[in-house]
Amino acid sequence: MRKKTIWIDITILKINSNCGMAAFTQTYIKILKNNYNIKYFSNPFYKNKFLGSKLYFIWLNTYFYLQTLLLKPDIIIYPCYIMPYFTRRNTKNYVVFHDLMPYRENFFGEKCKKSYLFKLNIAKEKSTKIITVSNTVKKQLIKEFNLPENRIGITYNCVNDVIKHSKEDSNILNKLNLKSNNYIFSLAGSFKHKNIQELIAAINNIKEDIKLVVAGYKGHLQYSDSEISNKKIIYAGYITTEEIIALYKNAKFFVLPSLEEGFGIPIIEAQYFKCPVLCSDIPVFREIAGNGAEFCIPNSNGIAAKLEYLINNGQRRQELISLGKENVKRFSIEKIARQLSDVLEN
Repeated sequence: MRKKTIWIDITILKINSNCGMAAFTQTYIKILKNNYNIKYFSNPFYKNKFLGSKLYFIWLNTYFYLQTLLLKPDIIIYPCYIMPYFTRRNTKNYVVFHDLMPYRENFFGEKCKKSYLFKLNIAKEKSTKIITVSNTVKKQLIKEFNLPENRIGITYNCVNDVIKHSKEDSNILNKLNLKSNNYIFSLAGSFKHKNIQELIAAINNIKEDIKLVVAGYKGHLQYSDSEISNKKIIYAGYITTEEIIALYKNAKFFVLPSLEEGFGIPIIEAQYFKCPVLCSDIPVFREIAGNGAEFCIPNSNGIAAKLEYLINNGQRRQELISLGKENVKRFSIEKIARQLSDVLEN
């Protein structure tokens, strides 16, 4: 029996191999490579910060489109929102919308919102199916854009093989002057929806002598001098996978106070590395974290109350470790492979 041919866009692996969309793409590749002939393609203009996306869209609708007519792939997967308008009739096209954050003007601005709507309208008209990463986002797409339920498939994220098979780099503790079990870890960056400033306010409102380590890209928010000089708060910035593992394993607990997400990969990563989780009480985190997390109202007072509760309740932290260990089993690569097979073949 002939193996079907799948083409998959791997541009994100060249731009940022450590982000959630890259982990998602790597998981898809691992699942698909045994049952399909895979061909990789990417944006040849990705290094052009100003025109790269526009040139890519033109390229997809010209050179790439002609290639599909010539080589006749069975399936094409676009893991990062964007697909061409012109598509080969007998090729199935699947485009992934991980969340609605680019559409939220208060998070990313009007320009990003217009770009999101442009991409979504093409996907609505031209894709075989839109894929997303949680039932929460599926419901949002149905409610906010009137998408038919049968046009949306779900494949969850999982703990990526890269982080599973990497060794921890404990030198990060010395580098940041940390002691095991004496800090709280947040891997969130400073995008507005990550809500880090409310977390910073919360850590300043509690009396306990404990540090907060914030890791991730921090270019989108301006920190005050008092925040930067605050000895309670350590801004780790970009750190390696090996350093992330060490920070998960040695933290008193992990906190993710987001206002909105599409999934929340750090939650299941923390659970995998036996780190208790505190996260916002938002629908997608209820779906993903299950009963393996403590939930908080995502404002400074709500976060502070749960910080104090978990800092002073070792029994609850141990309980969360056990519950998290069970919860993360829901996101095995085998289960995601079945989800993906259902989406592609049905």
